[in-house]
Amino acid sequence: MPFAFAEDAHTFADILIKPCVLELATCVLGEQSRKELEIIQLYSNNVRRRIQELSTDIEKQLVSLRQSTVVFSLQLDQLTIVSWLAVLPV
Repeated sequence: MPFAFAEDAHTFADILIKPCVLELATCVLGEQSRKELEIIQLYSNNVRRRIQELSTDIEKQLVSLRQSTVVFSLQLDQLTIVSWLAVLPV
């Protein structure tokens, strides 16, 4: 996620992630849960740290899976998004 390392990562998280989480909480858990989640502040350090933890965990899982598997394949592709940034989807 490119916004994980941005100076204002919390702004992107507030704009992109938090509304989705709030909608999901409303549908699954009810309006009270949404109200409780609305008060949570998303700070840049927390967002950045959590994304780093997730990526480290995924990397460990992939390495562990690779070590326990005899054969595997991995498909990589490269695309360019509107802002001319190269992206390597896995």
